[in-house]
Amino acid sequence: MFSVTAQERDVSITSINFHASQSAGVQVQLYTRRGSFEGFELSDNGWNLLFDDQIITNPRSDPNVLDGFYVIVPSGETQSFFLYIEGESIRVMYEPLANIQQASFSNGPLRFDQGIGKMSKFVAGDESLLYPGRIMQGRIT
Repeated sequence: MFSVTAQERDVSITSINFHASQSAGVQVQLYTRRGSFEGFELSDNGWNLLFDDQIITNPRSDPNVLDGFYVIVPSGETQSFFLYIEGESIRVMYEPLANIQQASFSNGPLRFDQGIGKMSKFVAGDESLLYPGRIMQGRIT
């Protein structure tokens, strides 16, 4: 789960690249919501499903591409994303903040803010499966 902020102008997002823990045939879902994910980690309130399909993920070192959607992030606004893989044996890869120098970084017009790793979908009271202080290993285009 992570947030991006459009810094200089409106930004259109049409794909997300991510790394998975291993290669496998899995169901992948991508959700989005306007604003920060904070306070909505365990609730589906305000989240909209953008992508829901079966894919075969690449090995850990090779990115996977999700596309076929269109999200506009207005200048100065924040948009959050939650990428979920069904199943116990495969995970979306995030980089712990301890391994990097900063809690956010910019990619031209977008600022990527620190996110969380998450082991479940929307399960109220399941805070034990949240891993704060993560940056997604991937790319948005």
